[in-house]
Amino acid sequence: MPLPENTANLSPMMKQYLAVKQQHECELLFYRLGDFYEMFFDDAVTASRELELVLTGRDCGLSERAPMCGVPFHSYEGYVAKLIAKGYKVAICEQTEDPALAKGIVKREIVRVVTPGTVTDIGALVDGKNNYICCLYLGKEGFGASFADITTGNVYVTESASSMSAAIDEIGRFEPSEIICNEAAYSDRLLSEYCGRYLGYKPFLLYDGYFDIGSAKNYITKQFEDKRLGSLFDFKRGYAVFSLGALIKYLTETQFHGVTRLVDIDTYKCIEYLSLCATTRRNLELTSTLRTGEKQGSLLWVIDKTSTSMGKRKLRAILEKPLRSVTNINARLEAVEELYSDSVMLSRLREALNGMFDIERLMTRVLYKSCTPRDLRALHDSCIKINMLRELSKSFRAPLLKELSGEIDSLDDIKEKIGAMISDEPPALLK
Repeated sequence: MPLPENTANLSPMMKQYLAVKQQHECELLFYRLGDFYEMFFDDAVTASRELELVLTGRDCGLSERAPMCGVPFHSYEGYVAKLIAKGYKVAICEQTEDPALAKGIVKREIVRVVTPGTVTDIGALVDGKNNYICCLYLGKEGFGASFADITTGNVYVTESASSMSAAIDEIGRFEPSEIICNEAAYSDRLLSEYCGRYLGYKPFLLYDGYFDIGSAKNYITKQFEDKRLGSLFDFKRGYAVFSLGALIKYLTETQFHGVTRLVDIDTYKCIEYLSLCATTRRNLELTSTLRTGEKQGSLLWVIDKTSTSMGKRKLRAILEKPLRSVTNINARLEAVEELYSDSVMLSRLREALNGMFDIERLMTRVLYKSCTPRDLRALHDSCIKINMLRELSKSFRAPLLKELSGEIDSLDDIKEKIGAMISDEPPALLK
């Protein structure tokens, strides 16, 4: 049943629903009603089919009842993840005032739009793999590419005078879950074929307004401190600025609160890393096998002895971006040698890391206000582990390890606040 054109006889609640839905016609709308997120009309039909939910109806002021189905608000993320996996986007409409205090219809507004590259539900993510969204800008003299993982705060930006084949090599490094791009990139046959063959989805076209240079710089400078921008504006063609500005604009429009997770930028030149085409990556079986596509049996599977989800993602990133600089390679080897030759220290480090939760993704859930009491307790316990790790790291000798040691924040302020408010054995959910 499509949305009604004549809204005169609709109930006030349904008028509010339609007003919100008209702003998000391309997404399935999860509309908060009490303890449930409800869907109506065609959205309900689609969701009931894809999620195997019972399709019911609701009186709405029309001659026919509006098709309706819903999911509990405390477990909605799992349902959203299933819809995202099937290629849908989901808009979350939340109650923004206490129903007990509301006069008339409770105020509601969209708090975020969930897309493949912006999923934050830990249960729907792979522990050892980043969930990147990519923005690609293809110009007459090269390309600019930006990659962001809003669940960890990682942002990488590059620019090159090379062709689309080189841009695809960069995409292969990150394996993004979603690609947004300008018209030139969207129309390129190589990108379309690569996405269809290796990623299993189509890129999403952004209109030209996203790639205005003034707008791009404005979004970038508002999002990041000047000292964080590094060499971003040193890229000669400005394609990196177009790409990052459009990405921040897109995330701001869909995530609302979540974009605050992005605070640092890592700019790099493509020549800093060994370039590997998609076929080479597959044949080398770096992160997955040719036959099954699984991690088991790959090079990553053989060498992955990490203790945390954060470590797994870091190792994967290192493997996907092989260094070319002899100086950087030797610095990394020196760090590895120090740890490898000191079995006592290595054992203590593993003990400190054992039981540490995924702090990066827990912090994102805090920002989205979707964390549970147990998430906060896990964050508190991980802060204790960080202090153990910090003390051990003070004896490091290798320059790279000493640099990492100096970057460790004890997070004592966070630990103390959580410890004062959350019990040792908190409930799974707040009532």
